Order: sequence, then C-alpha cells, then structure tokens
Amino acid sequence: MRNRTLAALALLALIAPLAAMTNTPTMPDILSSAKTVSSPIVGPVSILTYNVKGLPWPVATGRTSAFEAIERRLNGLRAVGEQPHVVVLQEAFTDRAKQIGVRSGYAFRATGPAAGDPVADDPPGEGAEFLNNASALKGETEGKWLDSGLMIFSDYPIISIKRAAFSKAGCAGYDCLANKGILMVELRVPGQDVPVTVVTTHLNSKKGAGVSQGRSLEAYRRQVAALSSYMRTYRNPDSPFILAGDLNASSPARRQVLTDARLAAEASPGPLQSRSGLDAIRFQGKLANQLAAEANYISKRGRDWQFFGDGRNASVRPSDLQIPFGNEADGSMLSDHLGFSISYRLTRKV
Repeated sequence: MRNRTLAALALLALIAPLAAMTNTPTMPDILSSAKTVSSPIVGPVSILTYNVKGLPWPVATGRTSAFEAIERRLNGLRAVGEQPHVVVLQEAFTDRAKQIGVRSGYAFRATGPAAGDPVADDPPGEGAEFLNNASALKGETEGKWLDSGLMIFSDYPIISIKRAAFSKAGCAGYDCLANKGILMVELRVPGQDVPVTVVTTHLNSKKGAGVSQGRSLEAYRRQVAALSSYMRTYRNPDSPFILAGDLNASSPARRQVLTDARLAAEASPGPLQSRSGLDAIRFQGKLANQLAAEANYISKRGRDWQFFGDGRNASVRPSDLQIPFGNEADGSMLSDHLGFSISYRLTRKV
C-alpha cells in the first residue's frame, strides 16, 4: 500500500508542472467555409476512430515519430483516394497530437471540451457521497489540467459543433485530471441532402484510473447516462449518426451499461437501436485472415467502438472495414490502440 501511495504522489508531482504547458487555448475549430472539400465523392462515408496516445511527457515519451508515421500513412491513403473521410481522435492532448489531422490534409476540424470549460452539474442529490470520498492522491480533487483530448477532422464541411464536459461526479481517479466529455458535429456530405452526425467521447478507464473498479464503474455509469441524455437532447433526429470513440467497455459490467443505455435509441420515433459497425461487418465472416484477426482483437478488447443509428430521414449501414493502424510488420503498434475505419452507406428514407 505504501508503494502505491508513493507512486501516486510521484505521478502527481511529475504531472503538476504540465498544467501550465498543456492548459493552452484549444486549437480553433474550422467549420464550413469557402474552402474546397478535399474529396467530393458521392458514396459511402468512411470514419476512422483512433486513440493516438497523445499524452504529455513524462506520461508518454517519443510520440512525435509515431505521429509522423500516422500522418505519412494518412497522406499515402489520400494520394490514392483511399483516406478516411473523417478522423476521430482520442488522447490528442499535446499540441503535436492535435496537428495530426492538419498535417494529413483535412480541411475541417472540431475540438472537444477545453481544460477551462465548465463541467456539467450533477443532478440534485446525486454524487454527493461519491465526491466526499474523492482522493487527492488519485487526482480527483486537483481540477482539470488537460483538455478532453477529443478531436474530429473531416474532408467534408462541418456545419455545427456541440461539446460538453462530464460532471464532477462523472469521473474517477486519474481520469479526473482531463476534462473528458462529448464532442458532436454535423457534416454536410456531397450528394446527400441530410447531414450526418458524428459523436465521439473517451469514457473513464478501469485499471488505469488508479481507483477501485467499483468506483470507476460508478463514474462510468454516470458518463454513459450523460452521453445518452446529451444525444437524445441535442442530436438532430432527422440525421443518421455514428458514435465513434474509446468507450473503455472492457468488462461485461461495462458492456451491460452500454447495452442498457441504448445510446440515443429514444432520439427518434420507432425502434432505433445503436449497433456496432465493427461487429456488423465482422459477423459476415468475409474478412481476410489478418484483417479478421485484428477486428476480433479490437472487439474482444472492448475499448474502441463505432455505433451507428438511423435518423428519421435517412438510414446508415456499415459496408466495409479497414484497419490502417493495426500491427506493424515488426509486430509493434503506433499507439496502444488499433485505429480502424468503417465505411457507411447512407440511404434516404422514402
């Protein structure tokens, strides 16, 4: 126990000086403008989700070379017209990590909650006991030293941006040092008269939070409830949506929380259900060996997800899977997550 306490103190001591460096103004959003859309191709919309491990020093080191490799790959795909149209990033905390989409040719971008953005209020009477038991040694009382780490880059014009931070009781452990929350955008897709909504988030870690799994799960439930409520309240019900992010659903209990929430299923009339794009393609059994193995790994690990749902005016269905950021030839990875892209077909409802 003493060693754990000393480790926690050491970590906080190391991270503390970073507050001044990382709590800088968030990279400005770029919405629809006179700029030419990079890929005005009518057809499926492809979305990449990737936790890029853009943590500040000394928590992560040597990340610049990995970011450069990510950019080279995205630019290589762009050169042959195969780049994902939308790139959704988590843990893009550092200024260099935030440049990935810019350096990969994406014309439009949106950023998640900044470190200084206000957190949401907890419902009256909820979370008081949870907050009374907050631990300074685990970073739960130290304020927000980092922003949300969320970014969305797009070839297609972003026509609206909404963002919100989770509440004080909506985090546990070291996760509380970042202002985690929700980022939601609407995209104007060429050839489509209905916009597409893309939502991302990064939910509370389990073991990495440094607190008991029960405490982490309690915060996780609050975050999922907030996410579901936010999508019901603010998502355009006419618009189909994709929720892509690091949902940290690595245990049966956490997956049950996601299942129970149904994630925006009540946002429009009818039996709208959120579904996993990765699993919808994986279960078809048509993936090549390496692609199937990596898809199975992502699904089994349960951290990175893409859920999709219809709108009142258009439906969305996954049609193809690519994993541009899987295992490298030498067995290494450019992050501690795999980055996968799903193409979605959009169909206007009659």
